[in-house]
Amino acid sequence: MSALGRGEKSLKAYETALVYDPISPAVLGNISALRYEKGDFEGALVTARTNLKWNGEAAQALNMMARLRRHNADYVGAHALLFKAAKTNPDEYFVQTDLTNLYLDIGLDEQARGAARLAGVKATAFALTGDPQKAAELAKTDPGDYDAAYAAYLLSDYDFAYAVFRKEVTAYGLTEPDSFRPQEGHWLAVYAYVLKQKNDADAEILLNYLEKSLRGTSPDTTKFPEETLGAAALHMMRGNPDAALRWLDPIIDKGHVYLKLTNEPIFAPLADHPGYAKRLKRMQQTAKKYRAAIEKQL
Repeated sequence: MSALGRGEKSLKAYETALVYDPISPAVLGNISALRYEKGDFEGALVTARTNLKWNGEAAQALNMMARLRRHNADYVGAHALLFKAAKTNPDEYFVQTDLTNLYLDIGLDEQARGAARLAGVKATAFALTGDPQKAAELAKTDPGDYDAAYAAYLLSDYDFAYAVFRKEVTAYGLTEPDSFRPQEGHWLAVYAYVLKQKNDADAEILLNYLEKSLRGTSPDTTKFPEETLGAAALHMMRGNPDAALRWLDPIIDKGHVYLKLTNEPIFAPLADHPGYAKRLKRMQQTAKKYRAAIEKQL
């Protein structure tokens, strides 16, 4: 996670670099990503298109355009780009994580395990596809890794997850005002959840900041699916699953799919909630269409 304010400085630095190297895939990719993070989706798209025009084989170009398509619930279009990128850049971090997560979300479990290459990413894939023993073994091979810690969280191994997430919270100053971005709300909730399991008082500070960031927004006005997931996670941790479901409705309606949602400890209680079955059925129907189209691309 990067703190708010640092992203603005980074954007200016990359825009300056672009003057000297106007078709650099890395520079264009970072500018597109930073504009996206600011909520400047049109600016991010323009830059991503420029990157694809000049660097059509570059991982940075393909990955960022895929992220923008996924943002608009174009899972099939996003997959085509990520699948192309993975053929030549399978070890590139964001290519493998985005492709793995896309497969996990729509229920292509075997493909998710294959796309994941780093131990922590693969541990997450195994944790979410029913092999906790393999997931734990993989996570332990890289105990300081962020993705391995997330896999540990999925496995309810809070000692492991806390050791990493506590350092993340401190390193990025996440208990300071305005130190995180709205689209990182889901991750902030995960940090808070793990800290809470270890009786760390900073958990409540994180939740309060997340709550503050959502003031003035609603399920229909949030810009990022991740922000919406963060809001839903906040309501789950506040003991209000009905509100969590209301936040999930707009992104489900838009076509976003999270078939593994209740595999996550924060959202696990929804599995027994009478209102969740209808939402899950809608996601399953949408995911089935995505899988049919994506399997033709494999």
